[in-house]
Amino acid sequence: MKQKPRNSLIESYKLFWDNIFEWKGRTRRSDFWQVILLNNIFICLFRALVVLLSKFQSISIALYAILLLMIIYFALFTIPIAIGTIGLCVRRLHDIGKDGINFLWFFLPGIGEIFFIIFGCKDSLPEENEYGISPKYYIDSKQTDIQIQNNA
Repeated sequence: MKQKPRNSLIESYKLFWDNIFEWKGRTRRSDFWQVILLNNIFICLFRALVVLLSKFQSISIALYAILLLMIIYFALFTIPIAIGTIGLCVRRLHDIGKDGINFLWFFLPGIGEIFFIIFGCKDSLPEENEYGISPKYYIDSKQTDIQIQNNA
């Protein structure tokens, strides 16, 4: 089995948005962590901007309106991200051969985060499973043809 090249950060994030409501299939480990990283960066930057804007002593109506619009935008942005992240976690669990219902472990305080990290760090199963083909590994047809000829 050969390993496919890893997706770039932008490719992984594009895949996340393309498959935002997809609960079937598999997601490889690198795509999973790159999306988690980018989502957290966006959230931290947005929160920092809101805190910075709210620190002004005399908030004008225009600044207040901008702050309110940013909060509304952030709320509307986080809903699809939350739904997509649940789907991403389910697909990641599928990639390691676990059922998507194992996502519920995450809701156990303390223990859930540990399970989340362990499941997120496990390598993809190289073989096809009930959730689809591996997004990471593939069989090299040239190598297979050589093995078949050598065995004949």
